[in-house]
Amino acid sequence: MNFSRLIAILWLVMVPACGEDFLPWAMVRPANDSRPADVREYDEQDSAFLVTQMDANEKPLYHRMRWTVFPLARLLDHHVPFCEMRFDSIHPMAFTDEEKKVLKDYFERGGFLLLFEDAYPYEQELFRQKRDLPVFDYLIHDLPAQNADFTTGRLLDDSHPIFHTLHRTETVEGVRSEIRENPNYRGRTTLYYRGAMVAIFIGRYGTFDGTRWERMPRPFAGFSSDIRSYYLILNIYVYAMFR
Repeated sequence: MNFSRLIAILWLVMVPACGEDFLPWAMVRPANDSRPADVREYDEQDSAFLVTQMDANEKPLYHRMRWTVFPLARLLDHHVPFCEMRFDSIHPMAFTDEEKKVLKDYFERGGFLLLFEDAYPYEQELFRQKRDLPVFDYLIHDLPAQNADFTTGRLLDDSHPIFHTLHRTETVEGVRSEIRENPNYRGRTTLYYRGAMVAIFIGRYGTFDGTRWERMPRPFAGFSSDIRSYYLILNIYVYAMFR
């Protein structure tokens, strides 16, 4: 067992002794949400389902996970060391000035943000096209340019501890395909505050037939059953909580 995994398990085992709800999972909604209504609804249901599965199946979590959703602008009103946000890869949206300040303060206080880029409603040729994404640009370009305490990186292999914090994961072939073939791929891009990771981007895709991604047909039904994707998200959560 590697050292980081041992520390994560020990941390999770000690949590219940504190007698409080130490395992929150927050989904934050930006004010200028550009996702179609059915995507927003599906994303919220998917997130809640994911947390329910983790809480029920991962014994080290001791049935202590609590899922909640609220506006991004209210993030600092809650004690949530970890949060997620989902955004549309085809219809870009931008943070408000208030949200930019909230995120900067949140990172400086030790918070962690997981960003899902929704590609699953779209064909591969569409989501691979080059386009400006203000959410990505602010976190990866503008914020580091404004404040030298913020830096960025890319995790394009599985060597980082985040990929084996609780479960050992390997990059699925569909994502390997994105890394190889998509010059506009933004997944695995990371943001750091004073050397500590505070945000990571990952893609949320449809199904991979071995050669290409196929969009998820509407109406959206069912949730991700790929255990490798589940383990990766769980690893990111545990990494963010105990780091």
